[in-house]
Amino acid sequence: MYASPNALAPHYGRFRVAERLLLTGHSHQAWPDVALEAQGRAWLDAA
Repeated sequence: MYASPNALAPHYGRFRVAERLLLTGHSHQAWPDVALEAQGRAWLDAA
């Protein structure tokens, strides 16, 4: 995870993790790209 480039960065493309330094550990700071699809599926399941 500390290598450059960060191996996890490609999975956070919507938050452009590879382009900036993230200093907080909050859950809303950067979500992985798959979270968008999962949220959409959850919304459809609930509808």
